Amino acid sequence: MIYEIAVLPVYEDKIREFRQAFQSVVPPLTRAKGYRGHVLARGIETPKVFNLIVLWRSLEDHTPAFEASEDHEEFMRGIQAYFSEEPTVYHLEGGALAANEHDKGEVAENTERVPDNLCVSGLISLCAHIAAGIRPTFEFSRISRVNSIAGEAH
Repeated sequence: MIYEIAVLPVYEDKIREFRQAFQSVVPPLTRAKGYRGHVLARGIETPKVFNLIVLWRSLEDHTPAFEASEDHEEFMRGIQAYFSEEPTVYHLEGGALAANEHDKGEVAENTERVPDNLCVSGLISLCAHIAAGIRPTFEFSRISRVNSIAGEAH
């Protein structure tokens, strides 16, 4: 399994419109070969930055396959006008996620239900912060981070 992490900086005054636009471009993403699920999360300390985490069967399914497709063009056309800067995209390699009975299927207030294998307290922030060496803590739909050395909230 491959996790694509896309860090999406959005104009502060366009956040509501971005969320609506994102919902309209989900179909081209979900029909891509190798697509296994996704979650869009908004930062707590940086509320104008969203993290899109997409689970792919392989790196090749995302790039070059999806990125070279008409579906990707449609996906980007629907949301790129809301970006305040160029998004950053990177990939992580990993296995399936595990959930315990306490977390399984849990849905936080004001969030959409995601598949059980993606419903894990820690998933959203974990993938997005591993590369930066930050130990994440979070609510389900928002990201918070804690400095991994000092243990102080930012």
